[in-house]
Amino acid sequence: MPSSYDLFCYGTLCFPEIMYSVIGRVPDMVEARLPGFICYELHGASYPAIVPERQGSVNGLLYTGLGVKELRCIDKYEGKQYLRAQIDVMDGEGKTQTAWGYILAPGQYHRLKKQPWCRHKFAKYELDKYIIRHGWRSRGHR
Repeated sequence: MPSSYDLFCYGTLCFPEIMYSVIGRVPDMVEARLPGFICYELHGASYPAIVPERQGSVNGLLYTGLGVKELRCIDKYEGKQYLRAQIDVMDGEGKTQTAWGYILAPGQYHRLKKQPWCRHKFAKYELDKYIIRHGWRSRGHR
C-alpha cells in the first residue's frame, strides 16, 4: 500500500478553504486536466459532478501527498453519490499520471443538468454560502 496518494479535484475541493475544512490542511497542488470527462451542474446542488464523455476535458487541481485518513475524510465529504476511482490526469507539463478522483455514480445520472459547471461562477455567487451552510467559517473570517 502506498504511503501517500494523489487526488484530482474539479469542484468545491479546488477551493483551499474547503479542502482545509475537510482534512485540516491544504496539500501541495498543481493545475491538471482530465481528458475523457465532462463536468456538469447537478439539479438541486451548487456543486458539480464529472461523467465520462469521449470528447470532454475537465480542468482542476491535482493534490499530492494525501494520507489514507485524509482520503477517508474526503470520501465522507463526497458521499455515496460519487465513486472514488483511479483516473489518468495530465499535469501542467503534459505528463500523465494516475490519481484518485470522484466520479458521479451511475445511479445518480438523473441529477445531471447537462449544463457545464463553472468554478469562477461558483466562487463569485455560491462559495461563501456553501461554506456557511456546512458550518465552516466564511472566507473573510479565518
